[in-house]
Amino acid sequence: RGEQILDLCAASGGKTTHIAQLMGDDGCITAVDNHEHKIELIKENAARLGLKSIETILFDATQDNIEWHEHFDRIVVDAPCSGLGVLRRRAEARWRKTEQDLSEFPPVQQSILEKAARYLKPEGLLVYSTCTLNEDENSKVIEKFLNNHDDFEYASLIHPLSGELLKELKIL
Repeated sequence: RGEQILDLCAASGGKTTHIAQLMGDDGCITAVDNHEHKIELIKENAARLGLKSIETILFDATQDNIEWHEHFDRIVVDAPCSGLGVLRRRAEARWRKTEQDLSEFPPVQQSILEKAARYLKPEGLLVYSTCTLNEDENSKVIEKFLNNHDDFEYASLIHPLSGELLKELKIL
């Protein structure tokens, strides 16, 4: 409650609205996406649920916003990715993905993480997620980021079923 949260790449607002509900709608969640129609979806979902703590901003997360530097307590980066983890729901994507497509995402993801790091307050929490199984977009992006940022470290999390302490959680 009462925290400043940034949800980069927030479309369609599922995580944004869930966070707002967990906070008791007490705080401020800035939901960012670079597609106008997705911003509208976030607004619609927030209105449908009666949530007032969500502010939507049309913005490209690969760009820098100086006003946000060290402003947020927590940041969620659900980075654009190849989507290889959701092929079951989007079967047509199996025939549209190319090797070149897969190589385009890690630099974009890295750029977004770099910007997000600037926006986080000291001792804040940055969550990185994707919906892909491609390690080049997951572990390798995180590893490269941590190698470039001595001031960041993994925050352990507890597996929801086993209770095991983890650095990463992969849900299949």
